[in-house]
Amino acid sequence: MTIFTILTKIYGPFKQNTYRQLSRYLSNISSNIEVDVKIKGLTERGWVQIEVSGEDEPFFSRYLEKQFGRTYEKLEELNDNSIVQGRVINSGDFGFGLFVDIGITSPKPIDCLIPLYILRKQLFESKLIPVREVINKFCLHDFLPLEIKIFEVNTKSLNILAKLSERQVTNYIKWRKTDLNRIIVLGAPYNQVKKALKKAEVSYDSVEVQSLGLLEHVIVCIQGTDGPGIVSLIGKFLPHVPLHIFNLGR
Repeated sequence: MTIFTILTKIYGPFKQNTYRQLSRYLSNISSNIEVDVKIKGLTERGWVQIEVSGEDEPFFSRYLEKQFGRTYEKLEELNDNSIVQGRVINSGDFGFGLFVDIGITSPKPIDCLIPLYILRKQLFESKLIPVREVINKFCLHDFLPLEIKIFEVNTKSLNILAKLSERQVTNYIKWRKTDLNRIIVLGAPYNQVKKALKKAEVSYDSVEVQSLGLLEHVIVCIQGTDGPGIVSLIGKFLPHVPLHIFNLGR
């Protein structure tokens, strides 16, 4: 039997529905092989833990890890220059940078810190931008998936320093250059986002939905489509789900 934590968090107003949907999905994809799989539960920070057993357990565990990714759990698993996936946590609570949760629980929960000077260098050509403005302009809010690169692991002080990966920075530069409003949805499954757009009578010719994770998506507004207008239309159909506009007022 194997128990591991996948790179997916379940949270927000659709938490219970998402939990059940993921459980059904795991049952469906494992129905034709010799394996028993279930969601063992959620960690304190909402990461999904999977329990897999049976004859095909090694194969299926590798399949799930490839599909969802797997969190790092022990500090000693990390090396300088490791490129890892995580979720923003405690956004805006500290003036010296941004914290990213990658799942580390041993020897204690430890988050990666992207120092403010690194964010300024990567995103603002080292201009002295306050951390709150950095967060708001790039929608670096809680639960946002980020790819980061570790550049220092201190096993004595239990600190991890990181920066955005080159691919993450390139993606943000691409977003900025297209000059399209993007609405970042944090906390709703894909089908609920599509339902909200349909109920709000937002034409699919006007927007495109791209998934960043199970509950994290980007609604891309086609040229000429008003991002704040879309937010006002769909907001009532996604109650208590944060909606952030990327690229507004560049």
